[in-house]
Amino acid sequence: MYSPEYVELTHFLTQALKAKELFKLDRDYIINADGEVIIVDEFTGRLMEGRRYSDGLHQAIEAKEHLEVAGEKPNISDYYITKIILECIINFQE
Repeated sequence: MYSPEYVELTHFLTQALKAKELFKLDRDYIINADGEVIIVDEFTGRLMEGRRYSDGLHQAIEAKEHLEVAGEKPNISDYYITKIILECIINFQE
């Protein structure tokens, strides 16, 4: 199971197991009226609207709760860092 050809499958199974056993409804997350998983901040108890667990964990929780599974969204900060670096390179070349 841990051979190179099963790396992706092993990752999916690990995330599914985490979602099933470690993350609990109404403690770690809630499901709002629109059927979206909303993260509950573990320290303050506040709802973290617009935030998603990374690395496929959010999708595993959606599947666990029989919700529509949304795809991974790109990290916006990565996009802006890349854009800033490209602008610096362009400006440096001028």
